Amino acid sequence: MRTAATEEHVLLEALERIKVEGVLTEGTRNELVKTLGTMFNHALNAIEEDKVRRILFMPSRRVVWLVSGRERDYFILPKAGFCSCEDFYFRVISHEEFLCYHLLAQRLSEALGRYATLEEPDERYEDVALRVAREIERPRKLPIREVENVRRVVAGVLSEEKSFPLDKLLEAVREAGFPDLTRRHLVAILVADKARRFHSVDGNWEMSSP
Repeated sequence: MRTAATEEHVLLEALERIKVEGVLTEGTRNELVKTLGTMFNHALNAIEEDKVRRILFMPSRRVVWLVSGRERDYFILPKAGFCSCEDFYFRVISHEEFLCYHLLAQRLSEALGRYATLEEPDERYEDVALRVAREIERPRKLPIREVENVRRVVAGVLSEEKSFPLDKLLEAVREAGFPDLTRRHLVAILVADKARRFHSVDGNWEMSSP
């Protein structure tokens, strides 16, 4: 049985081979498809459709990556392992996956040397950095006391239902007085719980026994 750790190990070895060989061989491709499934196919499609871009700021040579997704462009911070997409919050933060397909596309494209590079003056970097910062901070819009209140609502639901899908939890939380809460924000709140009371199982959320 493959785990996220073994999948990451397979990917790292594949990336090293790609860098050395300069191409994605049929053998490496098959290995990645077997290990990562549709995620690999989505990432490869993004590369082949020229959706991976590296923004190079001059003269400092600072870099920010963008990958065009289904709805918009997503910021990628490779060293931090961060992507601003929904899947990152739904599945990567909750440790269901070790990366999203946008992060995978960036890593593959960099190994292959296949990406578009856009040069921008350093004066533009601050604007981009602020946009990235807003994406990173977005799950923390509510005051701490309100975040805890959201968790109390979820805990109350799960103490009765034991297992509940995310959309139903979101409905309950919105009805309890948080109408603007999004799916991604709710997932981030549950995952960030210091007591680690909440966890996702087969798409449903459950609460650990006291």
